[in-house]
Amino acid sequence: MNYFGKDGKRAYHGARAILGMTAEALAMFPSDKEVKLILSVIEPEVDALDEVAARRIQERIKPLRLTSELAGLAALAARGQGTSLALRVIECCTAAVITESRGDELGAWKWLASGGINVGILLREASNSAHKSDVARRAHTEDDASKLDVFNWLDHHAHTYRFLDRIAEAVAEKVVPHKLRTVRGWISEWHGLAEWKARKKLRPAS
Repeated sequence: MNYFGKDGKRAYHGARAILGMTAEALAMFPSDKEVKLILSVIEPEVDALDEVAARRIQERIKPLRLTSELAGLAALAARGQGTSLALRVIECCTAAVITESRGDELGAWKWLASGGINVGILLREASNSAHKSDVARRAHTEDDASKLDVFNWLDHHAHTYRFLDRIAEAVAEKVVPHKLRTVRGWISEWHGLAEWKARKKLRPAS
């Protein structure tokens, strides 16, 4: 990849492209204050990225960098890893623009190459994070559907059993593909709702 654009220089061509990919990757991570703050720092500066803008970004990112380091970047949780990688990419891009402005194109290329490597890792982490979130969301939806099936079954069959544990044994991995412990929790929840409804019916009208 020619980070310097068609004119063979002006590192901001590459820096803008990499920062754009960084914003794209961050958008795939769970939204939090730190991610929003990073985006608010880089987005207004990208269109006119020069030495002054690069230094402005560096100054605004510095406290975030320190906070992130204190939080412990060794933990590879998706959010922490994404934040640390994004900060590293921004550091490389801004350093490239500043270095190029001093006439050191080779030094600028080295900074951009490092930024390109890190944004590649960031995009991979973001993709993994988005996939995990999607899997968790689907699993949650499936659990809700199974819980509703159990409640419907209980409405029609619970009265034929004396004990809740016996109901759980009849339902778990038969009516729904869930273990006894999960089903037992749903039955307790249904039983509590049933008792509340019964009490409500018995309550005299005011």
